[in-house]
Amino acid sequence: IAREEGGYRSLYRGNVAATYLWITYAAVQFSLYSRTSDFLTSFAVAHAAPPSPPPSLPIRNNGSGGGNDVEAPFPLPGPIRHALAGIASSPTSVAFVAGASAGLAATLTTYPFDLCRTTFAARGIGGAADAVGKAATTAAGAAVAASASSSSASGLAPPKSLLGFVRGMYRREGIRGFYAGVGPAAIQIVPYMGINFALYDYFTRTFDSKSVGGAGLAGTIAGGTSKFLVYPMDTIKKRLQAQATIGLNHRRYQNMADCAATMLREEGPASFYRGLAPTVLKSCAATGLTFAFYTFTKNVLESTHDSMVRQKGKREEK
Repeated sequence: IAREEGGYRSLYRGNVAATYLWITYAAVQFSLYSRTSDFLTSFAVAHAAPPSPPPSLPIRNNGSGGGNDVEAPFPLPGPIRHALAGIASSPTSVAFVAGASAGLAATLTTYPFDLCRTTFAARGIGGAADAVGKAATTAAGAAVAASASSSSASGLAPPKSLLGFVRGMYRREGIRGFYAGVGPAAIQIVPYMGINFALYDYFTRTFDSKSVGGAGLAGTIAGGTSKFLVYPMDTIKKRLQAQATIGLNHRRYQNMADCAATMLREEGPASFYRGLAPTVLKSCAATGLTFAFYTFTKNVLESTHDSMVRQKGKREEK
């Protein structure tokens, strides 16, 4: 890529969209996780469920100084109350449900940025179509090369800016185009984030809850394990995204099920795990650093807040 597509800067294509993606994603995910986990645990207490400690994820302080104060906004049927009480009886179950819910909401909110990032990462496909065609040894490789060639010939050059991406995608695909591949993305994010947060909760309960190193280690294990388990769905999502972003004259895959069946029939089971190693390594590093920096920042802010409260108390005593 660096040699044929513009030097080392080509390795950072889509970085602006990725930055917007992760800032928005983290804001939605962590805030909603906190609210959802508070709701589950407080719901169990309100309905006389056996008390249980809250998940040890370091994002549960609601600013009231203790306890969870989120109540159900409307009466719920008995079976649902019992189900929520059962979930709340286990900290790991609370972490799974809250993480899955928060991850799904964050994914749906930020999905156009994810698609934009994929589009910019594929900028070199059109210019390298001939090389790809010569190197293609599978039906999928030949299809990618043909798609790239047709994209270049039809003038559907990759965009040069976020605004260009928005204009081009809306002109070709309409609003639906911004959510190409959202089906498998939504399906894979539920177990991915659920397992991620559940494993993180499980591991951090063996460490000091304020340990930055412990949070990083737990996040690394949780991120790598969860990504490995859901990787086939991530591959399908990327295939559908690429189909929408490189300007195909015809749709190779009609939907998620057709994509999975075509890959299995023409490329075999191994095709679902192409690119597994770098993706898992990235997930390990990103998740570990995310939780480590979150814990560090939270510790600093809590320490600062406690110090300010103590100083205020001393002034009032005088």
